[in-house]
Amino acid sequence: MNHILEILLSIINDPSQKGINYDIAKTILNNLDKIDDLGINELAELCFVSSATISRFCRFLGCNGFADFKEIITTPITFTNRTTPFINAIDNEKYLLSSIINELNCLINHIDQSKIDSLIKDIHLYKKVAILGRGNSGQFAKQLQYNLAFYKKITYTFINLYDQIDYIANADSDTLIIVISVSGNYFSPYRFDDSLRFKQERTKDTKAKIICITKNPKVKNLSIVDDIVRIGTLTKENYYNYSVQYLIDLICLKYSNYINNLLNG
Repeated sequence: MNHILEILLSIINDPSQKGINYDIAKTILNNLDKIDDLGINELAELCFVSSATISRFCRFLGCNGFADFKEIITTPITFTNRTTPFINAIDNEKYLLSSIINELNCLINHIDQSKIDSLIKDIHLYKKVAILGRGNSGQFAKQLQYNLAFYKKITYTFINLYDQIDYIANADSDTLIIVISVSGNYFSPYRFDDSLRFKQERTKDTKAKIICITKNPKVKNLSIVDDIVRIGTLTKENYYNYSVQYLIDLICLKYSNYINNLLNG
């Protein structure tokens, strides 16, 4: 899913967001078909705010500016280019199913159950646990947060990328941070946003333990990352949703069993 669209929807779905950001988000969503033809001044007039306010709102969404926001929000999104962007929309049912099976087989061949078990223990033992991710990965982060809450493990997640980076930078040694980044690009420098790049520099001093769920083995070499849970290999075809979903379900299943064993042990 278009990650900016996800954030806009999450804003209007939260009554506590009532205010200028809520009003701008609601106006944009009600005029999605017009955004492509609007400049920043025209959008500002539509929202009854200044162009500077629109610029700040775009940065709040994690964009580099209005032009970046406009390019992302106007990119056509369909089911096939969200999860399977490299196949044709016609007569693809069998190919889709076989590709999903291949994706899950690749996951099985790469996943290290001992690392899952170690992660489960960390989730239980650490006083503060955050689950972070951008775009669609952020939706999986919220799902894992929600599922763990059923087992009375309260975790944190943040929609805004600035808030995520701030949390990493300021985290102490009592904090476990799980980053969901299939490509590993979560940790890449943001070249076009000076303020965000500055915040990223501060994350190098974090005291938190950081575990990344990824397909990119090179993430393990980053100084900020303590370990990775690998869920397959990077390919041109994009079926990672199924691997991440499996892993989330597996984490919750194992966490449930872990807690039950502690209670009954």
